[in-house]
Amino acid sequence: IVVLLLASLVVGIRCSGSITGERERQTWEALLLTPLSAKQIIRGKMWGVMGASYWFLLAYAAPAVLLSVFGGLFALLSTLLWLAVTVLAMYFVGAVGLWCSARSKTSWRSLVSTLAWGYGGGTVVNLVVSPAIGVVWLLLILMLYFVDLAAGTQMARLALNNFNDGLRVFFIAACIGLAVTFWVAARLFLTRAQRWVADRDRTRHWYDEPVYRRARRPGAIPRLTK
Repeated sequence: IVVLLLASLVVGIRCSGSITGERERQTWEALLLTPLSAKQIIRGKMWGVMGASYWFLLAYAAPAVLLSVFGGLFALLSTLLWLAVTVLAMYFVGAVGLWCSARSKTSWRSLVSTLAWGYGGGTVVNLVVSPAIGVVWLLLILMLYFVDLAAGTQMARLALNNFNDGLRVFFIAACIGLAVTFWVAARLFLTRAQRWVADRDRTRHWYDEPVYRRARRPGAIPRLTK
């Protein structure tokens, strides 16, 4: 958990200042005038920060995976799953940072918004996903209990007796649920950041970049579309 928090924090901090920093250095307008689309600008910044962080994650992942081999198959699988969750958590917090950076006027405001949205949202996701998986597990036990009553089997008792196996299944399911949720949320924030730049910041000289929605501000010049 500590590695997940630290890795995602590094990515979030760097992404939160990627656009506001360019505005403060007065280089953002020059970047907007290049032939790069809004999607290429946002995704390029995202993967640039992620790519620079992979080496730090690899320095932790390599010995962790090697040591988990001695703990058995479940230890190895748990380590790999948690590393995947860590990478997707970095992706999620980085996407939140880019979205906040696109919307904010200063790097400090963007950083505060990134921490609030990234870790507040991540906490909510964890609080929602984990109990939901627990409820599904309890419903499964209840279904097995009714099957035992109808067929005279003992499947529910066996499942409850093997409590450690149940915890392992719960951990694997929770990791998969968190990974999917982080990936979907990251894609959503990246798309919103891309739309914000394309519709509010971009001077539209190219007809091949779509308009997502018109900026609602007084005196806005109508955007060209293909």
